[in-house]
Amino acid sequence: MRTIVVVLCASWLAACAMTPVVWNKPDAAPDLVSQDLVDCRRLAVDEMWRLGWERNWPPAFYDPVFMPPYYRGRQAFWLDFPLSFERERALVDFCMHSKGYRLERLPY
Repeated sequence: MRTIVVVLCASWLAACAMTPVVWNKPDAAPDLVSQDLVDCRRLAVDEMWRLGWERNWPPAFYDPVFMPPYYRGRQAFWLDFPLSFERERALVDFCMHSKGYRLERLPY
């Protein structure tokens, strides 16, 4: 019984803590907003893929005589996994802000 009460209180607290927000621009139509958001998400995914590829630099044929010696070693993908979601979200936010959108709270 006690665990049920704890779970219910935790879910109630989580539901109250979430604030619904939406990207808003005064002169933008709803379909334009959704298209810009899709474009920004696509650009953010491309940028994160590029950053992930560069993390595996240098390739197997690395030769310090011909390539710059800034290799820091390979890392496992799970070391950067939670942070990559945050970086991707920050890139989407930056892209939307640069297009003139602002996050606004939805009325209850």
